[in-house]
Amino acid sequence: GKELKCTTDHSIICMDKDGNLYDKDAGALKIGEYVLATMWYDNEQPDKEYIEVVTRNKYGSKNIDYTKKIIKLSDTFLHFLGLWIGDGCIYKDGTIGMSCYSDYETREVINKIIEQENLGVTYGTHEVDIRLHGIDFSRKLNALGFDGDAYTKRIPPFIYSLNKRQIGEFLKGYFS
Repeated sequence: GKELKCTTDHSIICMDKDGNLYDKDAGALKIGEYVLATMWYDNEQPDKEYIEVVTRNKYGSKNIDYTKKIIKLSDTFLHFLGLWIGDGCIYKDGTIGMSCYSDYETREVINKIIEQENLGVTYGTHEVDIRLHGIDFSRKLNALGFDGDAYTKRIPPFIYSLNKRQIGEFLKGYFS
């Protein structure tokens, strides 16, 4: 067996004996339960390099405009999406909150996204918290299905359409 370190309210993806997936708070896990973990798999399915989404350009306006966007699914971006599911949120003003900035590896991933997306940054009073400012980036995440709060956010369906290696990159962020 392995040891899992995370907060007790962290949602963990588990698998029952029939192979069905379900999520459970880490504090409710029992010894012997099957937990999905990051792993690289050799898979014949090629990487999905891009995904097309439609973003809503104006919030709260009668003149709503929609734009098609092509989003590159790099390993760094998939890792970031996993971090967001595990420890992120999007506030009503479009600011992205992340509570995982204290670890070197996660900091590197977040910093790469900040640079690639040209995001503004506000650092929290604790070294673990960071807020990212970029309404276009927030809309992109929403269009991909990344929304909700700590109790309602879910892994968007497109993640399950990725190959196992790419899912591993997503899970790497989720379990960071």
